[in-house]
Amino acid sequence: MDYYSFISVDRYCNIEGQIITRMFLWGSMKKLKNYKLVAGLGETGMSCVKHYRQLDCPVMVTDSRESPPKLTALKSLWPEVPVSVGSLDERLLADADEIILSPGISSNEHFVQEAKRKNIPVIGDVEVFCRIASAPIIAITGSNAKSTVCTLVAQMIEDAGKKVSLGGNIGVPVLELLGNDTPDFYVLELSSFQLESLDSLKAKVACVLNISSDHMDRYANKSDYIAAKQVIYENAELVVVNKEDKVAQPHEKFKSGNIVGFTKNIPGVREFGIIHEENVIYLAFENEKLMPASELTIKGSHNYENALAALAIGYSIGLELELMLNSLKTFPGLTHRCEWLGEINKVNWINDSKGTNVGATEAAILGFSQDSVKSIVLILGGVCKGANFTSLIDPIKNNVRDVILFGEDAKLIGNTLGDIVKKHYCESLSETVDLAYKIAQAGETVLFSPACASFDMFKNFEDRGEQFSFLVKKLSRIK
Repeated sequence: MDYYSFISVDRYCNIEGQIITRMFLWGSMKKLKNYKLVAGLGETGMSCVKHYRQLDCPVMVTDSRESPPKLTALKSLWPEVPVSVGSLDERLLADADEIILSPGISSNEHFVQEAKRKNIPVIGDVEVFCRIASAPIIAITGSNAKSTVCTLVAQMIEDAGKKVSLGGNIGVPVLELLGNDTPDFYVLELSSFQLESLDSLKAKVACVLNISSDHMDRYANKSDYIAAKQVIYENAELVVVNKEDKVAQPHEKFKSGNIVGFTKNIPGVREFGIIHEENVIYLAFENEKLMPASELTIKGSHNYENALAALAIGYSIGLELELMLNSLKTFPGLTHRCEWLGEINKVNWINDSKGTNVGATEAAILGFSQDSVKSIVLILGGVCKGANFTSLIDPIKNNVRDVILFGEDAKLIGNTLGDIVKKHYCESLSETVDLAYKIAQAGETVLFSPACASFDMFKNFEDRGEQFSFLVKKLSRIK
């Protein structure tokens, strides 16, 4: 009987001549055949290992990093699980019957292409989940506002007295949801990365909230990104569509009876929208005014659409309108998503660190704009991920008085904006906050919506937002 019981380190040259280190960290165990191969050992990969070990299913792990974040935890909990780190180990493909790919690993990686060449199925954790889940799934994606709408929908379901489990891209890996009692509904936030390897989703309700250019460092073009998002509609029972975003809408095969819409304009049949009457903005369904938008707790006019999307999704699963409206009046919003931090010297400070792409920042600018007044001091910067910032030119030109730029791609963004706005460059987040405090005037808004990824200077967008909030709170003490 063959057993592995060793630690080995391989060093070799890749095709560019770089020295690559690959380390096996294997416990003593029987040589495996027909195992699941988990690629990537972050939160998602760890949840996959846990799932398969609970099923007593053989599993191996590989990660391109020499010290992946969950390595210590895995070796403590399941020391028998073989792990290869330092590169995605193609030798482990030999006896694998399925690859479970973490969403952060591109399908263009040679490792993935080699698996496909060997006819080994490459899936993700959401595919594993969908094969098992027994409750109806509400599947939501979009370039922006996914987390806000998913959390709001989950709150509406809970407020209606039903059981709900919320997970996916929002922070709880989907396989972790299976360990709880079966809910009435699963609400899943799904990224384009998760949708790439998904075949078994049969959503009760599917929704693409919006699509704007994002992750252009991963996709060849916007069409490929749109195609990844559109996967969510396949086999869906009902769909909720943004009537203002043509590329976010499903293909022609869906009949009108399967669709509920939301729009920022006057709603039509089976649509939620906006009605203006006597200088009051109302959320509405068809021709019925539901509530003044001013009663929403979440700030910014862009959140009108988020509220309407949630209403449309809740309506699609039979939730009562009155209960959903009560949820809207109490829902506080999410940290780092257009979060109001307070008012200092009559200036509002907004933390939108989750604004990691151009579309999110454009929505935030428009959401906090004032008619015919340039009332925003905007903080931008970080890693732009190959994004095109030209779509921000008009919103900034019309609504922003000053832009403060920081981070890796500050100069690139500044060059794109040209001379449409007064620009300032800072070396650190602390410096940007101090400058914003000095130049912002009473009645204005300091909007921290970077339109970029955070990994040049921070652990993640949460870390970036927490540091911004800390710095702003320090300012309030010197008010």
